[in-house]
Amino acid sequence: MSKPFCPRFFHFFILFIMYPLEQRIIELEKQLKRQRIFSIIGLFLLFTWLGLTAATDGSFLDVKPVVKTERLEIVNEAGKTVLRLEALESAGGLTLLNNDMQEVLFLGSDSKGRGGLLELSNNEGKNLLQMRSNEIGGALKIFNDKKQNVLFLGESIQDDGNGYISIAQSGKGAVILDAKMQKVFVAHPTSKTGYVQFPN
Repeated sequence: MSKPFCPRFFHFFILFIMYPLEQRIIELEKQLKRQRIFSIIGLFLLFTWLGLTAATDGSFLDVKPVVKTERLEIVNEAGKTVLRLEALESAGGLTLLNNDMQEVLFLGSDSKGRGGLLELSNNEGKNLLQMRSNEIGGALKIFNDKKQNVLFLGESIQDDGNGYISIAQSGKGAVILDAKMQKVFVAHPTSKTGYVQFPN
């Protein structure tokens, strides 16, 4: 006599099949949201280019070649701002926002206007990656979700034109590579300086 059908086994089998599919659908939804934002940016740039092209060849005499405004916002169907172009104190700024109105990308200048700045943030608006360029040089910074610097890659803090890499733990330098000194420093609690260096 055959064993009775086991509903629990069937339930686990369905979960085993459906879970990866559900995760894939979630990932596709995220990709569609990102593509939608980039499509809006692309359309904006396309229409701007078409407008300028039409103005230069005289096809539309009522279109001025320059549009001046302090702030321009592009909204989605729900009326939420997804792209913002604005004049800031130090320079112009471009900000990309998600559907929760959190800033996920900023392109502009630092607060003192010393050079270009690119910031990437997560969906909570926390800045996790920063690239900047100023009179000292270029630099890349990566942060954890507590806004602590975990990686710095750029010019030496002495501003001497040499490369410098710092890998941090809980915001404090744990491993430092200094090109000028040609040494590697590793944090060590029993060392007088707090670091041991290689080569000695």
